Amino acid sequence: MNNDELPQTYGTLKDDTPFSQFFPENQVPIISLIPLVPGLGAPECYVIDPKHLTKKQIADLAELVYQKRKPECTSLEMAIQAVESGLPLERKWFSAVTTTDLAEYMKLVD
Repeated sequence: MNNDELPQTYGTLKDDTPFSQFFPENQVPIISLIPLVPGLGAPECYVIDPKHLTKKQIADLAELVYQKRKPECTSLEMAIQAVESGLPLERKWFSAVTTTDLAEYMKLVD
């Protein structure tokens, strides 16, 4: 991980996702328990917390993004920037989300 602080909010990927190969035990650091919709008509997504990714995870995810989103993704560098800025993954790829952050949890119960 790039940061000494451990992530407090995780999503658990389903086994059959194209992303599970990059995350031990299918645990993905996410920014929030609350999914977002990144654009009009887009599906709900959880955003990967890039500050808790290893350099290898960033590189591997970027390669996948680059291959899947051609031609609108025009370079590997563009894909790396997308991962480093917080890559949204569709909610359908997750089986669960959890947190140990009380403030994050309170967003759900308020």
